[in-house]
Amino acid sequence: MKFLKAMGAFVVYYFLMLLIISIIVPESILKNPFGGLFFFFGPLALSIYIAIKAYKLNTMSLTKIFKSQNKNSQTQIKKEIDFIKNLSKNNSSALQSTSSKKKIQKKLKTNNEKKADIEIIYQKPNGEISTRKVKVEKVDESYLYGYCFLRNDERTFNLNRILKLKNLKTLEELTDTNEIIDYLQWLYGENGNQPSIEEKDKTFKTRSGHIDDGYFYGKVEKPIIDLKKDFNVIYSNGIEETLYFIRFGKLKYNDEFFILAINIETDEFSGLYADKIIEMHDLETGEIIYDANSYLKEIYNEELKKYNEKEAKRQQKEKMENFIDDHLDLLKMLVYIAKSDGTINSKEKDILIETLEEHFPDIIEPNKIIDKIAKNHLYFKSYNAFARNTKQIIENYPEINFLEFAERIVSTQKSIHSDEEKILNFLSKIYNREYQLNYESYPKGQRTFDNEPCPHCGSNHTIKKGKRKYKDYVAQRYQCQDCGKIFSIKESDNE
Repeated sequence: MKFLKAMGAFVVYYFLMLLIISIIVPESILKNPFGGLFFFFGPLALSIYIAIKAYKLNTMSLTKIFKSQNKNSQTQIKKEIDFIKNLSKNNSSALQSTSSKKKIQKKLKTNNEKKADIEIIYQKPNGEISTRKVKVEKVDESYLYGYCFLRNDERTFNLNRILKLKNLKTLEELTDTNEIIDYLQWLYGENGNQPSIEEKDKTFKTRSGHIDDGYFYGKVEKPIIDLKKDFNVIYSNGIEETLYFIRFGKLKYNDEFFILAINIETDEFSGLYADKIIEMHDLETGEIIYDANSYLKEIYNEELKKYNEKEAKRQQKEKMENFIDDHLDLLKMLVYIAKSDGTINSKEKDILIETLEEHFPDIIEPNKIIDKIAKNHLYFKSYNAFARNTKQIIENYPEINFLEFAERIVSTQKSIHSDEEKILNFLSKIYNREYQLNYESYPKGQRTFDNEPCPHCGSNHTIKKGKRKYKDYVAQRYQCQDCGKIFSIKESDNE
């Protein structure tokens, strides 16, 4: 039987080669003595070689005949694979030994430089389970990166979602998740064949595959822009996908953009680079985008401006809050002195702002700081609280003369309030001098006070501001010259 297969292989392949030569090679070459001899004895020698191999292997298949040439190298590789297989099955403790791992890795790298192919059963986030054959590129703490033959593209797999693993070289099979992770990290991790940092960046740069949201955040600068639109995308390699763009951002190491999207057909996350896209169709508007990078850059610059404005306000607010935290006792004292007569009028507020700006040139929005202290009642609640804390505050802020500050505050009014007098007497004892008040004269032509007491601060420095008719009565309106507030008092029934 072997002899018949050998003769059959000789006859079939010899006459098949002569037929091909007669069709392809020009007649002028065949008629040439040297050409004729070459194209006669060449196929004859090759056919004899095939016949001998066919006899030894008991086959007429050319694939099996020529594949047998690598038999010696494959036998050696098989020995190394069997060694790893037996080691994994019979002595799992030895697998954990660092020296054993390095020895095995060295042997495997010497005899088989290419990384082992694996087959995994993988569960997607939506629960869908699929079997995939993968050529591994690298493995880190959480992910496996490789070429997926099911998708015919680079993909990233979450190690925790691999339900089963089969090494197609060693035929090992693992079903425990922790064992799968340890095995992959041992074989392809940092202690194995993982590339350098520069190679990692280069590998990642040329890959567009499935990634997780967390990896996306580590690769782009702030702000990260939400897009939430459907696009039909055509890549530079001709692959076409329909994606739902979730968000995108500017890459940290260059002026390009990275997009996080979901493949609508497979429901998988995809991380892709804008410069790998040659055409993009907006499925909502029908717009065709030929330069994805420029399209995203325009949106990014608009959002970046808003983000910077928002960030500036946030930083300003943060500085203001920090100033209040650092100098709260001082602010409590200053606002208490200004508010001791019941309210803070515009002149008193100007003095407060001027005092803060004089001693704190870098202060942020002193007007808002004063309003916050006053509106939130962060100042001292009583004279006793003021008296208890004043000496310590004066020691902490020796550059501020609080008696002069109090004199300026009281001098903005026509008369002194009883609480203000208490404050001045207390500060006079500390600074060891009598207080002096220089009341400001009101401008010529100002209306005389009508002395209707202000319900807000109790001041009699009020003036009339016209009348207002209500449904049942008429009221006279007044404005307080100390606190600036307007109030009304019923004058007569509305007939």
